[in-house]
Amino acid sequence: MIFRYRIIMYLRTTDREGGIIDIPARHVQQVLSIAGISNPTELGESELTTGQVAALSPLLGFRADVLRYRYHLETLAIDPLRA
Repeated sequence: MIFRYRIIMYLRTTDREGGIIDIPARHVQQVLSIAGISNPTELGESELTTGQVAALSPLLGFRADVLRYRYHLETLAIDPLRA
């Protein structure tokens, strides 16, 4: 299995997806540390705090808007043998 990580933004007013930010491999360890993820292979989403979003935004190069969006870190598993 290959694990990938991304930040998903949900609009606070509608809970609809407002954007996705893929985490580059070079930043994965730092992002997981900031997000407080102890098991990097556990699939699913973890909601990020305002402080975590503030720390991640300059690292990943996005402008955070915590009044408009809720941010979650998602862990995905990809099976390289499947088409």
